[in-house]
Amino acid sequence: YDALEVVLFIIFSAAQDYGTGFYFCTGFSATSWLIAPFLFNPRQFESMGQSLSDFREWMTWMTKLDEKEEVSWYAWQVSLQEVRRNKFILQFVIGNCRFLAALCTLGLVVSVHPFHSLNVVSACLIYLPCLSHLVVCLFLSIGFSCKASGRVPYILIATLAVVLTLLEIAVSAHLLTPAVIFHKYILLRWMLETADGLAANPSVKAFLPFVHDACRLWAFSWRFLRDMALGVPLALLFCAMTCIPCLNSLHTLFLFHTRRPKEEGLVVEDADENGSSTHLVDPDPIRNFFRTFAPESSVVVRGDRRRRKRPTGRSSLRATQSEPNFGEQEELT
Repeated sequence: YDALEVVLFIIFSAAQDYGTGFYFCTGFSATSWLIAPFLFNPRQFESMGQSLSDFREWMTWMTKLDEKEEVSWYAWQVSLQEVRRNKFILQFVIGNCRFLAALCTLGLVVSVHPFHSLNVVSACLIYLPCLSHLVVCLFLSIGFSCKASGRVPYILIATLAVVLTLLEIAVSAHLLTPAVIFHKYILLRWMLETADGLAANPSVKAFLPFVHDACRLWAFSWRFLRDMALGVPLALLFCAMTCIPCLNSLHTLFLFHTRRPKEEGLVVEDADENGSSTHLVDPDPIRNFFRTFAPESSVVVRGDRRRRKRPTGRSSLRATQSEPNFGEQEELT
């Protein structure tokens, strides 16, 4: 998310040249933030079937409405909002850096479009945030008895958010400048912080339940759109990269400085509906990991021993005490 915002800030500042070094360092950092979760997944390039299966599971997690975080993106977002439940209302309305940034961009827009050069309608369209989608969320909350945030599919409400916002901006298209677009974006980020705070505040939930539900629905619709816009292109890109020959072996070597144990007969492969899948012969998850990505490790070698002898010498006792046992019970003879 921070990488996406850095890229947006660079785009907004395209008229100002900060030098090759600045753009290289910033672009390299943003790219690293974006692709790091994929590069550090040991099975990212294992097969096309595995990548597509992971993508389908992620899409199911994104679109499912459930109360458990591990099966629903909605539940995960609710848990993130609940972190703000102990903050005061003014703290997340005017006491955050997004509000100060909105005031600064307002001054920038006023310098481009002064008050005296605009009528009331034009001034509201330029200076104020886009509110049409928030109004729709309020009506949906009332219509669903303050439970719209847990019932409305977010893939639909996110599409509605884009359509209404674009229509609202199109009305003032003749007044749009880069400064106005940047001001609208900063206002959106400030409203997201405010909506998260209102949705998490217990007092708002108790006395204004429709406001609580509408703020949650509005904030989640924009965050759903952000996650889909980031996740889908990156996931499809890395799915396509699995077709590159030897990329899986190179990726494993990059992560663990070793080769996959398939060549050594430590794993067996079975064909399933998604393609080839690897099944390890050892049920121990810790030894499973080492057997897959570090077959030469002493953990794998020790795991293949079924019986151990009591050490007789001081040196062997010291060696036994210095090696981890990983929860395996020793049999003494």
